[in-house]
Amino acid sequence: MSYSIVAEVRKGNKPIIGSQVTATVERPPNSHGDSYPPVVLQLYDNGVGADFVKNDGIYARYFNQFTGKGRYNVKCEVNGDRETVFSNGFKYNKNDRSLPMKSGGSPLCCGSDAVNPDSDLIPTGAFVRYYLAGSFNVPIEVTSRDVTPPIRTTDLHVSITDSAHNNNSVRIEFTSPGDDLDSSHPAAEYVIKYSTNREDLKRNFDTFETRLVAEDLLYESDMSPVSGCYPVVLYVKPEIFQRSSQYFFALKSVDEAGNVSPISNIRSFYTASSSTTCNFFAIFLLMSTFSTFYL
Repeated sequence: MSYSIVAEVRKGNKPIIGSQVTATVERPPNSHGDSYPPVVLQLYDNGVGADFVKNDGIYARYFNQFTGKGRYNVKCEVNGDRETVFSNGFKYNKNDRSLPMKSGGSPLCCGSDAVNPDSDLIPTGAFVRYYLAGSFNVPIEVTSRDVTPPIRTTDLHVSITDSAHNNNSVRIEFTSPGDDLDSSHPAAEYVIKYSTNREDLKRNFDTFETRLVAEDLLYESDMSPVSGCYPVVLYVKPEIFQRSSQYFFALKSVDEAGNVSPISNIRSFYTASSSTTCNFFAIFLLMSTFSTFYL
């Protein structure tokens, strides 16, 4: 069981982007009368996890640190600084909308970014706001057994570094899941697998054996899990891949109790033939659920 804590931050009807939003959840005592301290959650507008669209002024985070049945009170604090802006529509196509209807040609949803090159972003200046957001009721007792897996990764990204940085390595990026959904406590393990057959990953991820290990990474990379909602960047040695091949990547995360996340989005890249100069890259984006890069 989990709830989403959601805060919508606006200036009038204009979404405010880049603010720091913190929710404090006061928990009831458990069935034995034991009390617990409040839980403080940093909410994110990053299009990952409980947040569906990046930079739309809606900040969210999952909450599942329950002490038992009862009422949970929620307070919220919003801070703006010199990096905080509000979206005032579009510079070259003014109308009443402050958000685009589409992102990159696709409907604005499910990991999209509401900010595009045509967005008119205006600084808000520093500010602080406090809100009593209300409460929610948990009607049943909550088991102490860990049954909640890490959240599904939806922003896995694969790209190629240039010859001046990391020797044309393969760069893998994603936002880290937590032990429970997007919790601050890190997951126990990232399982990253790759294949020249997309269906191997999509249908047979658990039984497919080709996975990244520490020896496949360049020295500055580390597969040790980090806190939920933090960025992860890995650099993979290019020599582990064969030439003239397309490679697909996917990720699952595992927590300490052995709960496994759903499979991530799938990304891919091409390796050029051995006769092609290795330090030249052409990048192509496919209109699909994955992106393709040429090495």
